[in-house]
Amino acid sequence: MIGAIPREMNRKANILIEKPAPTLDKAPALVAGDVSLNIQSYYMTTKEAAKYMRKSVSWLVKQADMPYLKGCPNLYKKADLDAWFERHKFIPRLKAA
Repeated sequence: MIGAIPREMNRKANILIEKPAPTLDKAPALVAGDVSLNIQSYYMTTKEAAKYMRKSVSWLVKQADMPYLKGCPNLYKKADLDAWFERHKFIPRLKAA
């Protein structure tokens, strides 16, 4: 039963105890078909990540050292994308006059 409150019988007192349903804040997990706003803002799909990096989807998929959460669709963290960008940033040297 989806959405049902878990119940447990206290055998000593013979009373019914209702347990609160687990929240995504306490136990962050991806549940099929249940993606909360917290997870949507924390992870990006491949298409969203490519748009964020201003690259094509095919370019993003070919990056071997780009961290992602494997799935359908693959998910990328913004912090991981920013860290990858900082590791691969080119800073040109200025010539001394």
